[in-house]
Amino acid sequence: YGLKEFLKGKRFAGAEKLEDLIEQQIDAGMPVFGKRLAVYHDEYGYGKHYAVPHETGLIDLVLIDQAADILYAVVLKPNTAGVAVYDQIKRYTQGLEQRTAKPVRGIICLHQPKEALVAKVKDDESIELFSYHVAFKKLG
Repeated sequence: YGLKEFLKGKRFAGAEKLEDLIEQQIDAGMPVFGKRLAVYHDEYGYGKHYAVPHETGLIDLVLIDQAADILYAVVLKPNTAGVAVYDQIKRYTQGLEQRTAKPVRGIICLHQPKEALVAKVKDDESIELFSYHVAFKKLG
């Protein structure tokens, strides 16, 4: 689990743990990213580590809002990221839209965004930026 890294920054050491957590929340019927989503699958594959044509790399998660029939390409970064992740998600959303002919939006989820990334996403309504923080808080 990368315990030393987690304790230092209250973040996951690898994106796989974050993927698993999101998938478990979906399986339990919980909203993720403020939406009721499901893991997408089609004849090309399952929505975890999904490949799009003519694109290197795999989309961490492809989720679907079944009520609105909108796909979400999700890129997860366990630490911090800059503008390069924005370029990555744009390529993924465009490739996924071409493959599925469905409307596609992008979600970037990371521990701490760089200011340039925040500014870039602020100007693009098709991409949402989320940060995550893991903590256990004693009550009472």
